[in-house]
Amino acid sequence: MPLKQLTELRGRYSSLTPRERDVLAGIVADLLTKQIAGELGTSEVTVEEQRGHVMRKIQTGSVAELVLCASRLGITPPGVAQPDQGRVDASRPTT
Repeated sequence: MPLKQLTELRGRYSSLTPRERDVLAGIVADLLTKQIAGELGTSEVTVEEQRGHVMRKIQTGSVAELVLCASRLGITPPGVAQPDQGRVDASRPTT
C-alpha cells in the first residue's frame, strides 16, 4: 500500500473511539456480534451500531473490506503473526 494511502488510513483509524476500536478488534478476531457484545458488556444492537460507525469512519463498504484495512494497519487476530509494519494495537490509541 502506498505510504500516502497508509497515512490516510491511519488518520481514519485514529478517529475511532476506544469502544469502536474494541469492536474492530472483535471483528478482526472473527467474533460474532453476540460474542463481542458479551465481552464488552453491551447489547448486540449497540455493537451493530458501533460497527457501522467504524465502517463509516474507516470508509469501508463491507466487513471483509474492514478486516483488510485492519490488516493493512497491522491489526490481526490473536495468535496471527505479521511482520512489523508499524503495527497498531487495536486497544490503544495512535498518536
